[in-house]
Amino acid sequence: MIIHHISLYSILAPLILGAFCFIKLKLPLKLLFAFIVITTIFEVIVTAYNYSGMNNLFLFHIYAYVEFLSITAILYLLYDTSILKRILLFAVVIFLLSSMISLYYFESLSKFNSIQKILESTIIVILLLIYFYQLVTDRKLAFLEFHPYFILASSFLIYFLGTALIFFFINRFVVLGNNNDFWKIHSTLNIILNLSLTIVLWRAAKYQKYL
Repeated sequence: MIIHHISLYSILAPLILGAFCFIKLKLPLKLLFAFIVITTIFEVIVTAYNYSGMNNLFLFHIYAYVEFLSITAILYLLYDTSILKRILLFAVVIFLLSSMISLYYFESLSKFNSIQKILESTIIVILLLIYFYQLVTDRKLAFLEFHPYFILASSFLIYFLGTALIFFFINRFVVLGNNNDFWKIHSTLNIILNLSLTIVLWRAAKYQKYL
């Protein structure tokens, strides 16, 4: 599928830009760039497994932990009160415990981790909404819609809301024989996310003194 290949290579945009402007980035966005590097490596490994015909589903289990912990680490740095940071840490514990229960009772490493992905997406969406509330109540920020952190949170919100929905309905896609439609939607969300992350890194490097 063409859209799958576009999705696969779209990660190169934020990867290359992030490498050039890394020194100018604040710590939360340096963590974002590290996450982009990890994601790129993951994509390469998954592709290699696909071409070799080997089962790569266990990689998605591992990546879910990496993805969740990376994004919550970024949000931890962006939250400005100790109460919000404690809420986030509690959410991390909930995710880790629930993921282990799901792995043990429902979805082994050889199965697709749809339950874990729904859980991950739901928690991240809640944490992002909390961060949005923090942003909109901060009267120091002018032109909020152009702020890199606002764009970052919006990008993740769109991606994880979409991801939660498609993983929730994944079984229906399979039953109806529309498995390709599932991956097309996911690829589209991934392209939007990677292009948005590129904008985030560009604006953050250009307007770093305002962050």
